[in-house]
Amino acid sequence: MARVLISATRATGGTGTDGEREALYQHLLKPETKLSSRLLGIVRRSLVIKDDKGAWARPDSVALLPTRDALLASRVIPAPAPEIRQRAELLDRLSIRRKIVWEDLVALARVVETEPTLADAFEDLLRRHQNLITPRVVRVLSNIAFLRSRANGLAAPRRLHIPTAVNLSLLADTELLPDERAIYRHLG
Repeated sequence: MARVLISATRATGGTGTDGEREALYQHLLKPETKLSSRLLGIVRRSLVIKDDKGAWARPDSVALLPTRDALLASRVIPAPAPEIRQRAELLDRLSIRRKIVWEDLVALARVVETEPTLADAFEDLLRRHQNLITPRVVRVLSNIAFLRSRANGLAAPRRLHIPTAVNLSLLADTELLPDERAIYRHLG
């Protein structure tokens, strides 16, 4: 246990070697490994597991998401390595999350801003996770250009308007949303 504590602490502080990380990782993968609550807390915040690309990651920075969310979210949040994904008890012990969180939505909006082809998929993701769109999230998203305008370009939610009869007569297509959807009202 002391060796695990030392390795995890060093990994948290960024002073651990790859050899120490690898040894700790292999130890964590063993089914018989038991860790105290205190030690699990340290491990969850340490670069001691591998993500799906083989890079070192913190258990609290990876997520095992449903396929339809993971396809888009993988741009901002890695999945755990296959050897971890196959072990339900390890996923639980390390508290690997299985849901999108609001920070993922914000990070993805920033990606969409630079990769407009993802806008429709991101809008679908937002629709599925409307419960995460709180006033705080609306404020953060309001200045990120991730929504399609009627002109087919991207614009920030605060610059777009619902295409009502009055708005259609007064505003340019670059200032209008393509149509009226509940998600647009949700975004303010």
